Amino acid sequence: MKTDKKNKIVMTTIGLLFIGYLGLYFAYGYDYFEFQEYRRTVMTREQIERFEADVLAGNPIDIESYITGEPDFSNRVSWLGNVLTNAISRVITASTLAVFQTISSYVTES
Repeated sequence: MKTDKKNKIVMTTIGLLFIGYLGLYFAYGYDYFEFQEYRRTVMTREQIERFEADVLAGNPIDIESYITGEPDFSNRVSWLGNVLTNAISRVITASTLAVFQTISSYVTES
C-alpha cells in the first residue's frame, strides 16, 4: 500500500515537472524568436532611415556602412543559464524515458 502511494507521488511530481518544462521550453522558444525578429525589424528600419538621409544629403552610398554585426551576448550568466538548461533537459529526458519504459513494462506484462 505504501509503495503505491509513493509511486503515485513520484509519478505526479515527474508529470508536473515535465509539464512545467514543456511550458517553459515553448515560452522561451516563442519569445526568443519573436525578439530576434523584432531586433531585425528595428535595425532594418534604422538602416533605411540612415540610407534615405544619405541619399537626400547627396553623400556617397556604400553598402558596408549600413550593415552592422550582431553583438556578442556571451558572458558567464548566459553560459550558466545554458549549462543549467542542458542539465535540466538531460534530467527531464531521462525521467521521461524511465516513465515510458515503466509504462511499457506494465503494458507488456498484462
